[in-house]
Amino acid sequence: ERKGREGKRERGEREGEREREKRERGEERKRRGEREEEREGKREREEGRERKRERGERDCFKQVQIEDYEVTQLESLVSAIPLLTPEQS
Repeated sequence: ERKGREGKRERGEREGEREREKRERGEERKRRGEREEEREGKREREEGRERKRERGERDCFKQVQIEDYEVTQLESLVSAIPLLTPEQS
């Protein structure tokens, strides 16, 4: 009778240990998943900052092009002014 109880207790302990190990493995997988999600989020934020920086650089380049065009237009107008004499106006 005692052997039967001891056997049951040992079996119960082994099953409890397996359950604990299973739970720990699950928790570790969960932690790994969370760390992976954090890395993924960090990577996405960095990519977003990079896209924003590139967009800003393109916008600045467009602005410079526009300003160059405006300056060219003004220079052509200014260069046309001396051609007009007071009698012609």
